[in-house]
Amino acid sequence: VNGDNSTCTDDCGVVNGDNSTCLDDCGVANGDNSTCLDECGTPNGNGECINIVSIIDVPYDQGGFVFINWLPIGWDTYNYDITYYVYRYIPSSRGWELLHEAPGMQFEEYGFTAPTNQTSIPDQELFYETEYFIRAVDSNGNYYDSQSVYGYSADNLAPSTPTMLNAEFEDNRVILSWDHNTESDLREYNIYRNNIFLNSTLENSFIDDSFLQGEESQYNITAVDVYYNESNFSLSVNVETALIGDVNFDNVINIVDVVALVGHILGTSPLTSIFQADTNDDGILNVVDVVVLVEIILN
Repeated sequence: VNGDNSTCTDDCGVVNGDNSTCLDDCGVANGDNSTCLDECGTPNGNGECINIVSIIDVPYDQGGFVFINWLPIGWDTYNYDITYYVYRYIPSSRGWELLHEAPGMQFEEYGFTAPTNQTSIPDQELFYETEYFIRAVDSNGNYYDSQSVYGYSADNLAPSTPTMLNAEFEDNRVILSWDHNTESDLREYNIYRNNIFLNSTLENSFIDDSFLQGEESQYNITAVDVYYNESNFSLSVNVETALIGDVNFDNVINIVDVVALVGHILGTSPLTSIFQADTNDDGILNVVDVVVLVEIILN
């Protein structure tokens, strides 16, 4: 009664208050944050001015870049005139290179997509790291550096799937061909037979003479880039293969095949497949095929 509110007023002048309405970042009522700021302008800070929080490879690209993210220096929070500079180190006596500068905008976090010195090949355990650091400079020319960090980039985009795969069986060989891929970093094509790796080639064609006689083979191809990213399988082609003249499918052409062919022509022992017995490739089995078969054996 007849009081002046002095007995229950907090340091901020609020009756029954808890001092929360006017405290600065250092906990001082009506303060200016000057009592606990470190050299970076961070309340109760540890002197680590710029904290790089992450450096990661840019996903879904062909390598050459990383994402760098860092937290602002304390002075940026208080609307001081701050500029950030991103540097990378280039070896071979070239030293530090300025990549980017950005004004402080009181953001909660900053980021930059930085180029790397070289693209790594993780599948081959070949990693080429690039060194970076961030520098903050105020209007008085004072500068504050982050710790150096290292990051690497990788090509994580596979080539497009090869198209227009074609197969022909000619002269006891399977001849494959397809449209050439247009990627500039293409390394080679992988050939698969019956889903098993067969060989690689730099060309958009391949000749297979190692197939199993008398069996149907399925072929697919993939494209591989210089960073060993491999495309999906192409559409498959099926090829029925047989050694022309190997009438009984024993992988040897001899008199036994002549007997089998004659037996089919006479009707005494019909063949289940005539492809390999049609030695002159006219679609008919007759004495002409016998003559050609004998010539194959004699030669």
